[in-house]
Amino acid sequence: VVDATGFSRAFVQHESEFDPGYQVTYGARFKVEDLGPYKKDRMILMDYGEAHLQKDPEMVKLNDRFPSFVYVMPLEDDEIFMEETVLVSR
Repeated sequence: VVDATGFSRAFVQHESEFDPGYQVTYGARFKVEDLGPYKKDRMILMDYGEAHLQKDPEMVKLNDRFPSFVYVMPLEDDEIFMEETVLVSR
């Protein structure tokens, strides 16, 4: 039996304590002056890279606590779609 009622458990009673994790995804389409390090003909899937955080110890610490990855899809020379997924956290 699979309980697919989600994190609210609206329809099922359980005997054990329930402490769900949450995963968040958000994306946006941006107008940009240039694509930066991205190439128009290449989509980036599940990039876990942290090189852009190394100069900011606080951001590195937050990324350790709330790890995430990004999808990047250049649309035009001046337009890009990015989606970040923050992995399951409590």
